[in-house]
Amino acid sequence: MAEEQFRLQVQLELLTDLHIAGPGRTLPLVDRSAEVDETGQPIIPASSFRGRTRAQVERLAVALGERICRAPRPDQTCPHFGLPDYCRICRIFGSAWRLSAVTFTDLKLTLDLTGDQLSEALLLRTGVSLNRHLNTAEEARLFVTEMASREIAAGKLGFNGEIEGWLERSDLGLLVGGVNTLTHLGGGKARGAGRVKIANLALEFYRQGQWAKQDWSEIVKEAVADDAN
Repeated sequence: MAEEQFRLQVQLELLTDLHIAGPGRTLPLVDRSAEVDETGQPIIPASSFRGRTRAQVERLAVALGERICRAPRPDQTCPHFGLPDYCRICRIFGSAWRLSAVTFTDLKLTLDLTGDQLSEALLLRTGVSLNRHLNTAEEARLFVTEMASREIAAGKLGFNGEIEGWLERSDLGLLVGGVNTLTHLGGGKARGAGRVKIANLALEFYRQGQWAKQDWSEIVKEAVADDAN
């Protein structure tokens, strides 16, 4: 089946506060700062969005009985894994020997926050490291984490982003299915951080010089049916 050009618009909503580490940004008395854009607004970087999506797609592929390679070890990824062709994960996300068929954008806030709203959206949470053997708090191991709040006075925080590329419909269905099963992003999951839900997905194909919408759930159903056969 021929590859088709597509774009998938993704909107997600925070169910709990979110922490994604922001390298290169330091704050007084804060041990773990959050990722923000050039205006100081919290974002979910494309690398985190892509990495979590890939993990979900891999789980979905295995559940459907697909054989996939063992990334990230180069000697255990396609084309060295022993499959007759690249596995579906490598066809979608690429490998050391194959370009990715898709690109991800940063997920940015649906609200444009300024002033007090911006300071309200970034909160500080204090934590302490625990000794797993003694079940007690470690001495001198208090830390402060900056997080994006799940909700401010202006409303719940949501994020918008996009995935675009060229894929066969069966591979696209697997990708969309993986996106739709996203439940967590970022760090601190053991402490309840990073729970998300997909609020909306919008799929479009580029055909005859224009973008045309299509029901994303139909593409997923086709992909599952192909695997079943």
